[in-house]
Amino acid sequence: MKDQLPIFKDPAMQEQFDRDGYVKMKLLDAEKADELYRYFIAQQSDHDVVNGLYQSTTHTNNPDLIRSVDTHLKSVLLPELGKFFQNYVPMMATYITKQPGPGSDTILHQDPTFVDEECFISANVWVALHDIDHHNGNLFFVRGTQRFIHSLRVTPSCPTAFDEIKPLLSENIFEVPVKKGEAVFINHAVVHGATPNLSPSPRIAAVLALRSIGSDWIYHYLERGAPYNQIEKYEVTLDTFITLEKDERPKHARFMGNISWDFPQLSKEDFIEGMKPYLSQKPRRSLLSRLIGIGG
Repeated sequence: MKDQLPIFKDPAMQEQFDRDGYVKMKLLDAEKADELYRYFIAQQSDHDVVNGLYQSTTHTNNPDLIRSVDTHLKSVLLPELGKFFQNYVPMMATYITKQPGPGSDTILHQDPTFVDEECFISANVWVALHDIDHHNGNLFFVRGTQRFIHSLRVTPSCPTAFDEIKPLLSENIFEVPVKKGEAVFINHAVVHGATPNLSPSPRIAAVLALRSIGSDWIYHYLERGAPYNQIEKYEVTLDTFITLEKDERPKHARFMGNISWDFPQLSKEDFIEGMKPYLSQKPRRSLLSRLIGIGG
């Protein structure tokens, strides 16, 4: 990645984010977290139209709801973000809920590419509105993977840079439980997921996406079955995402042309090299540790 303006005011947080791909922080006090929780409950019936155990406000296809949620979340979150962040532009805010039940886990993945990642970063501020741990759906990460290989993540689906080493990914996850009001700042390129929600209640988080100042907000779409030299690149806005239907071509976006990407794969050797700094920190002996004789 080329030199870019720091997004954290605290150099230690910036260092951790650059190294690991995420940072945990205390963002909201209990009163603000409770207010965002109550606001969701007031809108819950409108969110429940989404089928499945994973639900986002954006999946409702309800422009009025999506816009009102975005406006309200930003009104609470942006003043708090100013204490930690600089050199950024807010994108879109939404609620993300995980309904209880087996199969509610979120598999390891990277988020879509929204900026030119050779020059800029985009990320989610993922805010817990109640305590979240292994039992009800905390996040987990394969730390540092945003640094291992330059990737392009295309909607609705595409090969990932880690397809050939999936067993190594799942053996090297690091869970991040959070208390009410804590947030996890997540680079869109880092490999992450979440445990299933086995509690009796929905897991509720408020999420705000942001990007580096000076970056274009972009979106890549590849029609199913189309060749990899026909990836459609768009410049998008908030209005694009308010009307965007899941896995569909964007409306209200400026078409920038077709691009080509060959979806290179990260090798096992390069993954092992990238993970070495983390192996001594793991509480259990992972598959990767056994392969190279490190850990305990």
